[in-house]
Order: sequence, then structure tokens, then C-alpha cells
Amino acid sequence: MNLEEKVTDLECKLTFQEDTIEILNETVLAQQKSIDQLMEHMRKMQSQLVSLQQDHAVVSPEQEPPPPHY
Repeated sequence: MNLEEKVTDLECKLTFQEDTIEILNETVLAQQKSIDQLMEHMRKMQSQLVSLQQDHAVVSPEQEPPPPHY
């Protein structure tokens, strides 16, 4: 393999790596966007749960008295 072939081979590998890095970067960005959306949904649900518990005086399982047969 001569020098020109080696350089051409390296250029091909570099191009492939650049494409791969770009695809991976897009994937990471899409995943982060999904994570951010899920976190926001979780915060809203958590807030709704707290509000619901306060509105209906829901007792947590630890605070609930045992059933009468105990």
C-alpha cells in the first residue's frame, strides 16, 4: 500500500467517524429532549398528587391506623 492509498484510506475513515459522531450527537440530543419532557411530566404529576392529597386529606400508608382486626 503506497502513501497515497494510505492517505485516501485515512480520509475515508475520518469521514466515516465524523458521520458517526454527528449521528450519535443527534441521538444524544433527542434523548435529552425526551428526558427533559419526562422530567417535566413527572414534576407536574408530583405537584398534582400533592395537591390531591391536600385537597382530600389523603393519609399516607405510614400514617394510616391499622385495621380493627389487629
